[in-house]
Amino acid sequence: MKNIILKPKFTLISLILGAVIFLLSPYDFKLTGAVVLSVEALVLWGGSAVDNAAVSLIFLLGALGFSIAPFKTLFYFPTTENFYLIILSYIITKGVTDTGTASVFSKNIMEKIVKNPILLIVFSYAAGFLLIFFIPQPFPRVILLAVFYREFFKSQNINEKSREILYFSIFTASTFTSMFFMSGDMLLNYVVVAISKADINWTQWALYMSVPAFCTCILTFILFLLVFKKEIKSCSFKNLNSKKEKISLTAEQKKMFFVCSVIFLGFATQNIHHLGAAYIMLIGVILSFIFKIINFSVYKSINWKLLIFFTGAFSVGGVLNDSGAADIIVDKLMKLTPSGDFNEKIIFLIIVTLILNFFLGSAVTTSSVVIPTIAQLGILPPNSAVLTLFVYTVVSVQYILPFHHATVMVGFGEGLYGNKVIIKYGLLLTVLTFFIVLYICIPWWKFLNIL
Repeated sequence: MKNIILKPKFTLISLILGAVIFLLSPYDFKLTGAVVLSVEALVLWGGSAVDNAAVSLIFLLGALGFSIAPFKTLFYFPTTENFYLIILSYIITKGVTDTGTASVFSKNIMEKIVKNPILLIVFSYAAGFLLIFFIPQPFPRVILLAVFYREFFKSQNINEKSREILYFSIFTASTFTSMFFMSGDMLLNYVVVAISKADINWTQWALYMSVPAFCTCILTFILFLLVFKKEIKSCSFKNLNSKKEKISLTAEQKKMFFVCSVIFLGFATQNIHHLGAAYIMLIGVILSFIFKIINFSVYKSINWKLLIFFTGAFSVGGVLNDSGAADIIVDKLMKLTPSGDFNEKIIFLIIVTLILNFFLGSAVTTSSVVIPTIAQLGILPPNSAVLTLFVYTVVSVQYILPFHHATVMVGFGEGLYGNKVIIKYGLLLTVLTFFIVLYICIPWWKFLNIL
């Protein structure tokens, strides 16, 4: 039980508060149960009080057992491509690690380029951006990069706190670089466009988000250096590879590089063959089995607890939405709509989106609730690129807890960094969100004459 309940006192207090809320709630059983279960899950995840997978399991079984939400809502994530994409990504990275391919990349690329911690953070942004053209899904990108960083850290003497921050840079940088192109995140970016029913193609997205995404990357990079100044300053890297060395690959590594090349090529030509991301990764996995790079024991390398955690975290928004809790929040917020100037109304929309994103967690769920709701207010044109990208920018930039962004949740679920790191950075990201929308996005969209 010690490995499950990590903070007994915190857990007990949260359960007592949950029971009090349940008893005093004026709403029916389904709505009250949805709110209490969801809030309990969010509090326990946020406080790292109970094992994440255990919380998800209790949440899912409780909601299912008391008929608070339908099966399809609770187990939505396992029906998505991303569920299988994560599994396949773990299998591929197992091959990359076991064959020493990650070590080759670390020694022949990272050790030559990355001379200090700041350059490694820059590398996180650069790699996050460049890999979009080869892997248009953030999950495989960050999982693969984490393997390369792990190998790189083996040759460096870095304390645990600094290592945690440098790992975090991979995942947070990916959330911002994914904003550049519609193909930066094949799930979130395309779904947001579909929800809004806006007519935006790849080229238009790239133009409309070019300045906002670039400025966001610069500002978040500076913010990262300021927030984690102490941790970054406390570590330095050894210069282990100053001489040019001939790259010598083993037969296994050559096979693994071939598999990776097939995967990269598959993603890069996706607009031609139209194969789904999971199918491309599956081809890589099949080739890895054929070349005997991996065997069936590879299932042990898959982080099944992370997948359980994801299943629960992704269903919270759906549970609140199905139960009507989200509608109640929206109705109360909409009554507060200001009658002032345009900037006041935009600030109000940002606050509404931030509040809903905090409770609903999933960017997709938040977008599905927020976009049609604020479209009715007439502040931003309905079914427009501006409305779409406004909501998208807010839910992409702002996150305080792991479940607020799927990419950040991967690294958290892997144990690469904790809640404190995310909260410390995320609180200031919330403030930065206002600046980015008001002083970068809105002026740029006005300049392009789409607002």
